[in-house]
Amino acid sequence: MPNNVKCDSSIIESVNSERDYRMNILSQDYMDSLMEYLGEHSSAKGILGSLLAPFTTSRSVMTYAGLVSGVDEIGRSLSQHIMKNVLEKMDDNFFHSENRKRSYIYKQFRDRRMITIFGEVIFKRHEYKDKQTGKPYIYVDEEIGLERRQRYDACVCAKAYELYSNQNSMIKVGQILGEAIGQFTLNGERKLRAIPRQTIFNMNNRFEVIKAPIGRAEETPETLYIMADEKYIHLQQMMADWRKEMENKGLMAKEINELAKSKRFDYMTKMAVVFSGREEILNKHGKPRKKRCWKFTNKHIMVYPDDTANFWPNVLDELNELYDMNKVKRIYILGDGAEWIRSGVNELKTQTCTVEFAIDRFHMVKKIHTITKDSNLRRVLYDYVRHGDRSNTAKLISGIYKDTPIPQRVQDCIDYVNKHMGAAVIMETEVKIGCAMEQAIQHILASNFTSVPKAYVNEHLYKYVYARAQQQNGTDMLWTYIAAIDRQHADSENPRQIDLRKEDLNFDIFDTKASDPYYHADFSTVDHRIA
Repeated sequence: MPNNVKCDSSIIESVNSERDYRMNILSQDYMDSLMEYLGEHSSAKGILGSLLAPFTTSRSVMTYAGLVSGVDEIGRSLSQHIMKNVLEKMDDNFFHSENRKRSYIYKQFRDRRMITIFGEVIFKRHEYKDKQTGKPYIYVDEEIGLERRQRYDACVCAKAYELYSNQNSMIKVGQILGEAIGQFTLNGERKLRAIPRQTIFNMNNRFEVIKAPIGRAEETPETLYIMADEKYIHLQQMMADWRKEMENKGLMAKEINELAKSKRFDYMTKMAVVFSGREEILNKHGKPRKKRCWKFTNKHIMVYPDDTANFWPNVLDELNELYDMNKVKRIYILGDGAEWIRSGVNELKTQTCTVEFAIDRFHMVKKIHTITKDSNLRRVLYDYVRHGDRSNTAKLISGIYKDTPIPQRVQDCIDYVNKHMGAAVIMETEVKIGCAMEQAIQHILASNFTSVPKAYVNEHLYKYVYARAQQQNGTDMLWTYIAAIDRQHADSENPRQIDLRKEDLNFDIFDTKASDPYYHADFSTVDHRIA
């Protein structure tokens, strides 16, 4: 109210009182109609009376839970009703369209049952025959991506794909998803809603593989760090195939069993984690924690289970998609010293970028602990190693085993230390931030694929590993699966291998440059060093 307008306080009070009265009447009318609507549903009858009775003194969360169940049932019923009407309206519009009359012959009008995130929806739609090809055609099913005999809609299937990318059990996914698409209830029958494992398997294996778009980094650092390691995952058919091969060679069962003791029936899955540095994790007040904690910046996970032999070339291709590699001056490869990891040095270096290998401190310390049990000698020995003092390292080890023959296990550790001492110096003087690859591979691969006894078939393992890596990279797995269904419909050449990174999908936000050329360096002109 303007300052120059005077008004009696009694008038203001009267106006406010009338406004509150109107609001109360409106709210009361709305609540009365809502209570009447709720009372029409059997699940809410009796519960409303208990909750709305004045001066109720008996505390009962069970009664409230019953109300939640009833409201949930009503909400789902309304959602199912809307879905049914929209789908039937789609069908009716197409049935009366000129395009339908020109191209399709009406055959019959049938019910279709479909389980959605709201529960089961039953709707009617027309079935047709294509005038040119004679093939059956159902407009609604085609438009919403519902395949023949498919019970669960695309959204439920996509949710199963999303859940399994972060779970280690299809049974568990079926239980979680079954509960999610069912009404909240205290009835014990809710435990019977779990979607069967085979159904979850079929949902996840609709595609051989889905390759999601790779987001272009906003900035390209001058230095990149790449941690690498492998995980052995048991394969279901490998041992059976090997035994059959041995039998064909004429070996007896006893001989085969003896040979099997020295065989590994696992698949080596290689993984790399690329990051640009690290930053400290602060407490809620923005100050360092008592026990300092760090996280990697711009972390990105790379796996290529279908092309292990070309692991590093694939890494380089993906780096070109992520970054402007002309701006990267240094790459440090961190790992346990396996030959395939060290080979990445030659694979990644270019005329403009030097690459060095740095040994993981955890593995170096582990070898030193095997060489000697004395804690003081361990500290001294590690100090020599990290400073590259080969002379004093050799003298100290000679002193430890002066009068004792060196066991083969210890000799292997000594050889490891000598071989990777230069890489330990690089870790100490240049990298400094350490290597957390053991934790990464345990969290990303082991937790899902080897934490409990399981076995996989080759082609299925590929897609699961890809999906897990994409989920850890922050990919929207729900969107990815639904986009793959649309691509599957459009791509008749390879409908089960979906590559969403293709340019014709017009993902402008990712600004990919997958076609950028890269050149291997003339090694004689590159300033490169590896221990």
